[in-house]
Amino acid sequence: WLTTALVFLLSYVVVRFYRKVSKYPKGPLPFPVVGNLLALRNTNQLYKMAENWARQYGDPITFWMGEKPMVVLNTQKVVKEAFVEKRHEFAGRFSTKMAELQRQGNNNIVMEDYNPTWKALRKVALTAVRKYAVSDSLENLCCEVVDAYVDSLKEGSNVVDSKAPFLYMLYNIIGMSVYGAKFDKESPELA
Repeated sequence: WLTTALVFLLSYVVVRFYRKVSKYPKGPLPFPVVGNLLALRNTNQLYKMAENWARQYGDPITFWMGEKPMVVLNTQKVVKEAFVEKRHEFAGRFSTKMAELQRQGNNNIVMEDYNPTWKALRKVALTAVRKYAVSDSLENLCCEVVDAYVDSLKEGSNVVDSKAPFLYMLYNIIGMSVYGAKFDKESPELA
């Protein structure tokens, strides 16, 4: 009975996977669990492989990185249709474990998926940019803050925390453009 249960479970996984595959545009036939990774092992130029598949299967194509589908748009016409005419259907971000770790549970405009929170963050960001970035002064401000950060990297150790310095630079750019004040790293206002 163990063999029967194993065969039933394997059949269920395979059928469920291929039902999922059938909902996407045509592409090379993937295997459950590994997808099309075996077809990609002999190439380091993925774009050429995508061009070959587009000639074979049409445009757009889907290839599978394990259990994750990757839809590739190869022609200008299809790209325009997807990103201009049907932009809300194709909006979204590919979520990875690394992106979740980087966000640390916070929402931001870069890593957030397309949803009402992202729309609100985008609206606030665009309003701020329109209001405060009307001249070349923002570019000079950004260069000044980044130069100061690069100088601090030259003085420090080889290990760099990826989140705190970028938040510090962002706070300084916002603070200098809105309030005309620059903050130190140890400033209590940044805590």
